[in-house]
Amino acid sequence: MSEQDRAMRTVTEKDYLELMRDIAAFRRALATTADHATRAQLDRAIREHYAEVRKRDRHGR
Repeated sequence: MSEQDRAMRTVTEKDYLELMRDIAAFRRALATTADHATRAQLDRAIREHYAEVRKRDRHGR
């Protein structure tokens, strides 16, 4: 699977390690971004990824 295909998948289609890698990448990007709109997008993506991780932890997936 190509990197672009992996990036295009929705949060629920990703495995646990992909979610955690994405969160780390989003946090690195957030630290270097000054644009408010981009920061808001990154914050939203981080929240979505964390919500999926918490859901999987609760359901034992």
